[in-house]
Order: sequence, then structure tokens, then C-alpha cells
Amino acid sequence: MNINNRLKSSENKLVDTNTVTDVLNVLIEKSNSIILISAFLTGSVLKLFKKSDYDKDISLYIRCRPSDCISGSCDLDVLKQLISKGINCYVDYKLHAKLYIFDSKSAVIGSSNLTANGLGFSNYPNFELNYSCELSPSDLAQINTYLAQCVQISADDVEKMQQEIVNISTTSSADIPIEWKTIDLKPREKIAGLFIEDFPKCNPFELSDFSDEDVLHDNVMFGKDPLDISNFEQSNIYRFIYQFISEQEDKSASFGAITAHLHNNILDDFSPYRSDIKKYLQNFIFYLSYLNCIKIFIYKKNYRSILKINTNI
Repeated sequence: MNINNRLKSSENKLVDTNTVTDVLNVLIEKSNSIILISAFLTGSVLKLFKKSDYDKDISLYIRCRPSDCISGSCDLDVLKQLISKGINCYVDYKLHAKLYIFDSKSAVIGSSNLTANGLGFSNYPNFELNYSCELSPSDLAQINTYLAQCVQISADDVEKMQQEIVNISTTSSADIPIEWKTIDLKPREKIAGLFIEDFPKCNPFELSDFSDEDVLHDNVMFGKDPLDISNFEQSNIYRFIYQFISEQEDKSASFGAITAHLHNNILDDFSPYRSDIKKYLQNFIFYLSYLNCIKIFIYKKNYRSILKINTNI
């Protein structure tokens, strides 16, 4: 079949495990820019590319927790090979998406990881479902905002990971650290703006007043454990507000100033009302208190609420 006809037949339709590799092969062949987003990664990813494909602009985003590497869900040797071939590799511990983007337009979105089971290369592959489609500019903006928080790793970083794995004596997932000790993978990029889905939907002190959907949304974003605020402090909303306050001369900003800044930097096609932004910001402040956050504190000045960065820690 002509390659253009093969590509046309794969657009805007469901793609299962039996056909996902064919669809990806066609898109890789026709594209100059490729973004691969997959929680897990094994040597099967190498079967997707011809030698000439490595001359293209390819970026890979994976989760790559220590437990993923110990369980075999992420192969560090393969990661090192990809970096040596010129692929830009990034890590985010929270990543669970499976999304493949070609020339900033065509995409395959679904459940297939870059593994033998996900791509159909194994004798008993998973049953996967994906959707081949076209992305809108708004879709791309939202994806790029997320990708900006991922941290690029080098071949030297992978060497440190491999050495750290050697020194981990347990195979119990409960005892394996979530993060790498030998490299810093905390997000460092500035956030250009926010989407509505980045905002907290609930007041954590009164969860019974909110829908199950809104509670689940906040749990996914911030985690469920009130004693661990790391997810909250790595969220886009926290980092964006912290970034704004830190840029002020006295490291503080009023509720009104933050509301205006948030409203002016919404990336969705349709901006919410200012009153809605105020509700979301109030929820954010409730989370600061609920999680006993000490990096940002709130105080009153002339009947105004002020958020200030704690410079004493």
C-alpha cells in the first residue's frame, strides 16, 4: 500500500496493539520532528527506527523511577543508547501518559507504552487501544506546558542511575525510593501560563462539599497524604504562583495581584471569569494551610490577604 494511503487510513481512528507499530512507523517516516511520551521504555523502542531516523529531531519523555528500572519497566542501557544516537531524553516521576506527536500536529494517544507488550512485539502482547488524531494549537500548548517541567538527562546521569541501582539491596517496591539520590530531577523550567485543569478544584478541609470528580482531580494532582507536600510543591499552580511572588521586590504579593496575574496567563481558549479565578486561588490558599506549607505563608495587611515567600528557610 502507498505510504500516504497507509497514513490516511490510520488518521482519526482507533489503533490496537496489532496495528500501532505500523501507524507509528508511517508517522516516523514522514515526520521531521518527533515527541515520544511513555511511562515505560524497553529495547523494543529501537525497532521503531531506521538508522536515518536518528538524524531527525526526536525527544523522549519517560517516568524512569528507580523502581521502574529494577522491575524492568525502564531499561537504562536502552536509554543510554538513545542518548548516544542524539535523542533528547527527559524524565518526570509523575508521568504516566502514552502520547506520540509528529511534526507538532499528528498524534497517537492511548495506552501503548514503548515496550514489547505495548507495541505488540512480544509473544503475548497486551491488548492496547490508542487513537490516531490531529492536535489543535490549544492541545499543543497544554502539552508543551507540561513538558516544560520535565528534566533532561545526560549519559552521565544514566551512569549514576545504574550505579545507584547496583547499591539498592532490596527488591520490595515499598522500600525502593521514588526518586534518584544521585541526580537532581526537580523541575527547573519557568512556567509560561496555566490551564484551568492546573487549578485545585476543592477546599481540602471540606471535601464532602465537592463532587467525586473534583476530589479525584485534586488527589491526582497533589496526592492524598497530608504529610507529604512534595506533589503539591511540584504542581504547576504552586510553581507558577511561587515564581510570580519570587519576582516581586519584597517577595510578597496580594490576593488581588495574584488573581490578576493568574487571569492574564490562562492558556485555555476560553478564559474563566475573574470570580472563578478567585475561588481557585482561595482553594490554593486552603491547601497551603492544610499541608502545613512553610515556603509560602499568608498574613493580613490593611484587610488584604498577602502571600509571602519565607526567606528564612
